[in-house]
Amino acid sequence: MKNLPKEILYPLLMLAILAALASSGCSGVSGEVKDLKITEMDIAAEKVTGTTVTINVTTYVENSGRSISKNTTLLLKAYETKTGFLETQIRSEMGAVEKGMTANLTNTLELPKKGSYRLEATLFEGEEKKSAVSRTVYNLEGLPADVEVMNVRIREMDFMVKKAENDTVQIQSDIYFTNVGPITSPDYDIQVKAREVDSGLVADKKETNVGEIPPQGTVIRSVNFTVPDQYNYRVEVLIWSNGSIVGQGEDHVLLKPEMMMVEGERLESKKIETRGFVVEEPAAESPAMEVSPMESEEYATETAGGGIPGFGIVVATISVALTALFRRKLGGL
Repeated sequence: MKNLPKEILYPLLMLAILAALASSGCSGVSGEVKDLKITEMDIAAEKVTGTTVTINVTTYVENSGRSISKNTTLLLKAYETKTGFLETQIRSEMGAVEKGMTANLTNTLELPKKGSYRLEATLFEGEEKKSAVSRTVYNLEGLPADVEVMNVRIREMDFMVKKAENDTVQIQSDIYFTNVGPITSPDYDIQVKAREVDSGLVADKKETNVGEIPPQGTVIRSVNFTVPDQYNYRVEVLIWSNGSIVGQGEDHVLLKPEMMMVEGERLESKKIETRGFVVEEPAAESPAMEVSPMESEEYATETAGGGIPGFGIVVATISVALTALFRRKLGGL
């Protein structure tokens, strides 16, 4: 080649370049897509219950090649991050993707409401793997449940002072839970906190459970807590399910309320005599005395004549004496 004259060498080089360009052009027209790939994944929670999370995963596929793709398939898997176990998967047909276009597909996965999961999307053109992308969702147990799903509501709270001594007060909180749903509600756990309003300190807290509630039914759960006297408290009720808060409510107990002395000038605390609100437990009622019919008849006889026992016998005796005296007088006539 080096010994060839320039007049022959240059035309040969030009022919080689043209042949290379022609071959690459034929490759593009053959239908093979070299730039078919997943470009993005969007993840959003659709529904959150006390035990599960339903998520929507939208996957975007771009065809930056020179021709339309063959039929494409998307395989979406969810792996538990700690164990690596496959939790669930779904395979969906996307069809052909036009050249220069971006297509998207939304899949729905239902996952347990606990831990974290790696979501992996794999794109296939025919049987050939073309692209893969993964995303991770964390701490699903921290997601609050949807209000529409959690059908138990806190309707009302009542407070009663059960004991007041040594500058402490024992308060009974009666909490009214109503099931507004169409089916029996599960047995939720509840936590009741008495939090001092100004400092935010929790003076006492208790835990119990609601129990199952029939549709449209209401139950009352009572919780006692002991707090320092002469403070104001916010009573917070948290409803728990499987380690997650699914509902809540609050009310206030003001043992030292403030009142306006002169409008716009100063506030003065009003002292509450807590002992005056102590609710005494009702004494046990004495059982009713049963009276036999015979005893009842005798008692009625004894109490005849104005209700004085024995008065009927005295009247009868006087009547007999008067009758005898009257007959004696008639005999003397």
